[in-house]
Amino acid sequence: MAAIFHTYKHNIIDAIDLNFVKSVTALKSVIDLKAQANFINVDDTDYEDPEDPIGASTFTFDNQSKAYFVQGSIRPSFVNSMFFQNLEFALRYSKMETPEGALWETSQ
Repeated sequence: MAAIFHTYKHNIIDAIDLNFVKSVTALKSVIDLKAQANFINVDDTDYEDPEDPIGASTFTFDNQSKAYFVQGSIRPSFVNSMFFQNLEFALRYSKMETPEGALWETSQ
């Protein structure tokens, strides 16, 4: 399943979601793979410099953010043990980048 969203005016937001689920009888498990990516682009504008005590100077920055994640999991749903049937083992990697020069700048 994939979904792409666009908002056009002064802001552009793009997103895509992917999801894949498959029963694998050889592993007696269900495999679940997911991924998502988000891209946000907001028009540049002038902001008051918070470090200027009189508010006379401004600054601007390239107001773009990105975030994504990938995730994989396995659930041993078809094994004989009820305990293991109720467990799910998952790995996830994610990253987020906010605008460089913004007060909320981060890259994690």
